[in-house]
Amino acid sequence: MKHINRNEFLSTKIPLPPLEEQKRIAAILDKADALRQKRRESIRLLDEFLRSVFLDMFGDDAEGKNYVNLEKLCFINPSKLEIKKSELELEASFLPMSSISEDGLLDLSKTGKVSELKKGFTYFREGDVLFAKITPSMENGKGAIAENLLNQIGFGTTELHVLRPKHPYKSSWLYTLLSSKKIRKKAASFMTGTAGQQRVPENFLRKLKVPPPDLEKMAIFDKIFYAVKNEKEKMKESNDIFKELFNSLVQRAFRGEL
Repeated sequence: MKHINRNEFLSTKIPLPPLEEQKRIAAILDKADALRQKRRESIRLLDEFLRSVFLDMFGDDAEGKNYVNLEKLCFINPSKLEIKKSELELEASFLPMSSISEDGLLDLSKTGKVSELKKGFTYFREGDVLFAKITPSMENGKGAIAENLLNQIGFGTTELHVLRPKHPYKSSWLYTLLSSKKIRKKAASFMTGTAGQQRVPENFLRKLKVPPPDLEKMAIFDKIFYAVKNEKEKMKESNDIFKELFNSLVQRAFRGEL
């Protein structure tokens, strides 16, 4: 590092607590970290539960005689031309890939003006389903339902496909369908591009064969989906608090305050 004398750095004295004190501090930090791990595991188990319910109600994604192309059930990558002039000066949510999780949750802290974001980013609206198209985000399951957007408008990374359910289909059904490991694996086999920059082409989604869901079952699943999603959001909020507390404990440990 510039402006740092190596010998002075190596000769710097640091406080080293007795071994028993080190063990006590390590035990406190281990307990705090265990709480974070338990909450992450709880979110994973909720996702598994939801996938099991979905498969029980709608089956898997194996092709059948009553299947249709996905484009029959949703609009894919809606055009920015539908943005109204009156919306150009509004603030909108902005989602880089880092703001989209692998468990369907979003970080909506970033925003920008519609007139600026529309120039170079992917456009979507409230209720649209976001599908990461680039490797490894796609294989890792990145995607979400765009909800609670500022002014119900959003923009994000160009590495997204946007799917908007046609009436009467629901975003919860479409998102969970596209989160299927089988569909993600199939999508990976259709990727194009060079290594490290491979993407799922739009046409894969358009021609993907899927079974139209039973509308009554879909309505029931929608209620289950949002009950689970609400629990996940509470757990994430709690986990964020524990993360801050853990970082605070680490800092206190370094200052010898534990």
